[in-house]
Amino acid sequence: MNRIAMSPAASALLRALIGRAGVPRDRILLSDSQSVDWRSLTLTGERHQLRLRVARPDSRAIVDRMCEGLEDAEFSIPGIIVADIAVAETPKFALDTKHESWNPLWVFPKSRSIAANSILGDSVFTRCDHDSSYRPGNLSFTNGQLAGSYQKEPVVSPSALKVAT
Repeated sequence: MNRIAMSPAASALLRALIGRAGVPRDRILLSDSQSVDWRSLTLTGERHQLRLRVARPDSRAIVDRMCEGLEDAEFSIPGIIVADIAVAETPKFALDTKHESWNPLWVFPKSRSIAANSILGDSVFTRCDHDSSYRPGNLSFTNGQLAGSYQKEPVVSPSALKVAT
């Protein structure tokens, strides 16, 4: 597992944001972190930009809890002052939007074929486990579960989610 390098202040901010979400930390994946030194006449610190992914189910509600009133939130982080905080990008809900993979050039919708021994992103496994209506016709299922012949590539799995300490 790769760890994203973070300063103690960035790690503390991430923990505080996860706390606002009100879910276990393995539901929120830190996919990118950037920090730069910051100074004013009276303070020295860092500016942080965190990119997070929230796994289903209920990812929209989790993001809403984390972001609602964020600009006015007071953070209690020992030794750290959060001077300003904002949502830099509009949240995207990749696992909340279902779509079929087909190309308009095919004229008629046609799913691409997926071999029985293919490697699938674990987001597919997660969606299948948490959404019984998600059963793409180009995947094989046994008793409602993805066929055991598929291999899993960590994308949003709990093992990949344990990036920040």
